[in-house]
Amino acid sequence: MAPATPLNCQNCAAPLAIPSDQSFVECAFCNTPHRVERPETGVVQLTMLQAAVDQIATDVKQVATDVQTVDSTTGKLLEIQRLMAQKDNAKRQLDALEDEYGATCDKLAGEFVHTRASLHAEKKILRKNLFQAAKIALMLLVFAVGPFVVTIGIADFVRASEVGTNARHALASVVIVLRLVGIVSGLLFAYQVFAIRSKHVEFRTKEADAEAKMQRQADDAVSSFRRKTAELQRILDTPIPT
Repeated sequence: MAPATPLNCQNCAAPLAIPSDQSFVECAFCNTPHRVERPETGVVQLTMLQAAVDQIATDVKQVATDVQTVDSTTGKLLEIQRLMAQKDNAKRQLDALEDEYGATCDKLAGEFVHTRASLHAEKKILRKNLFQAAKIALMLLVFAVGPFVVTIGIADFVRASEVGTNARHALASVVIVLRLVGIVSGLLFAYQVFAIRSKHVEFRTKEADAEAKMQRQADDAVSSFRRKTAELQRILDTPIPT
C-alpha cells in the first residue's frame, strides 16, 4: 500500500492520512471532503470541498430560481400573445359587425321606403273608394228620405181632395211601396256608412301594424348591434399584463 502523508482537516483540524495514490480524502471526524493537490513543488495541499459543494448547491438553487423565472416569463408571454390574438380577432369581428350593421340599416331603410310607398298608394286608392262610397251613401239617403216626404204629400192630397175609393186604394199602395223603398234605402245607407268606417279603421290598423313592425325591426337591429359591440369592446378593453 502506498505511504500516507499526514495533514490536518481544514474544518476540524483533526489529523488526516493522505495516501499518495488518492486525489480525494474525507475527514473521519467531521466527514468533510477534501481534494488532494500535488503541485510540481511536491508539497501536498488540501482544498476543503464543502465550500465548493455549498457553492454548487447555491448555484443549483439559483438555476432553479432562474428556471422558474423563465417559466413564469414564458407563461406571461404566452398569455400576452393569447390576449393580443384575441384582441386582433375582436377588432376584425367589430369591423365586420359594423359593416353588417350598415348593410342591415340600408336594407331596413329600403324596406321602410317600400312599405311607406305601398301604404301611401293604398291610402290614395282607399280615399278614392271612400269618396265613391260616400256618394252612393248620399244617394241612398236621398232615396231613404225622399219617399217619406212624397208619402206625406200624397196623404195631404188625399185628405184635401175628393177622390174615389179605387183611387184611394191605389194611392195607399203607392205610399206603401214608397215607404218600403225608403226603409230599404235607409238600411242600405246604414250599411254603406258602416262599410266606409270599417275600411277606414282596417287601413288605420294596418298602417299602425306596419309602423310598429318597422320600429320593432329597427330596435332589434340596434339592440343586437349594441350587445355584440359591447362584448367585443370588453375584449378590446382587457388590459395586457406587463
